Amino acid sequence: MGWHDIHLHSFVTSDGEEFSRSFADVELEAGVRDETRTPLRRVLPRAGAWIRYVYDYGDDWEHKVLLEKILRANPLAVYPRLTAGRRACPPEDCGGAYGYARWISQISDEDMVNDGLIPANFDPGEFDLLEFNQRLSSWVPMRK
Repeated sequence: MGWHDIHLHSFVTSDGEEFSRSFADVELEAGVRDETRTPLRRVLPRAGAWIRYVYDYGDDWEHKVLLEKILRANPLAVYPRLTAGRRACPPEDCGGAYGYARWISQISDEDMVNDGLIPANFDPGEFDLLEFNQRLSSWVPMRK
């Protein structure tokens, strides 16, 4: 998403298993599995499997991630990688879906831009696949 992973979050599989990770002052609840010790292929094992991802319990961003199909790996490709996407990532701490909608309605407000509340030249419809994959390539996936 482009967020900084600074808020509590969780993943719930279509089978009802919940995954998260401990933060500095928050331990995992009973029955919640450690996401840092679970390979993605375990939670999305086949096409059609999905997970619900909730990020920032204050802003309450909720996403359904559906594994549409599994492709054969290309030995020349760099992984992980995204093959498609659309629209810009909402900024961190913008108030969830409703806050983001309000924020977008104020993009043309010159005072909001000048006060640094809205980045100059922010385009909510923009998505840069190359930039996103460059960020992904710096991420080192867990190996097991």
